[in-house]
Amino acid sequence: MAENILDKIALELDTQGGAPAAATEGPVSPLYEAKERWLSNSLRACFGDGPPDPDDITQLAFTKLLERANLADIRDLKSYLWMTARNLVFKEKRALAVRSRHDFEIEHLYFPLRGDDSTPEGVLMAKDQIARINAALRQMPEKRRRAFVLHRIEGMTMSAVARQLKISRNAAVKHVMRAVEDIDRHLEGEAP
Repeated sequence: MAENILDKIALELDTQGGAPAAATEGPVSPLYEAKERWLSNSLRACFGDGPPDPDDITQLAFTKLLERANLADIRDLKSYLWMTARNLVFKEKRALAVRSRHDFEIEHLYFPLRGDDSTPEGVLMAKDQIARINAALRQMPEKRRRAFVLHRIEGMTMSAVARQLKISRNAAVKHVMRAVEDIDRHLEGEAP
């Protein structure tokens, strides 16, 4: 099946004035050879060296193209690749922002004196806190844990959490509030 897709890409490239399919050897896509460097350099020019890495995004964009069952509905493969790569960059930047925001919240919520805890005792205390947080998460009911992770770690809105878990928004809010209470109890040394 992969060879069939590569043949379609080669045919599309020929019709769009790209490198002829006969100029390449083996099963390597002529489109990849013709456009890979251009796409990577264009991403680097628009978004910098990363993160995300332009070469990684280029690979993902070509992978998305190869995963398509029907290439006939794509009018301009070059534009399609650019838009796919651009969307992948935006998606990765949003994910990085969510992770960064989560890290900031966790540091300020559970480790307010982090800069002052560079002593061995401080490190041990931080490890103990992390172990307690993990224990609290493991002991939570599945929906409560998922609601907490989706909202506080992945940055989803309460409405999105509710849709994901197929519960009401109020139920999602209650699950997250109870999860925070469970974590606080574990940090204080009490069992749930």
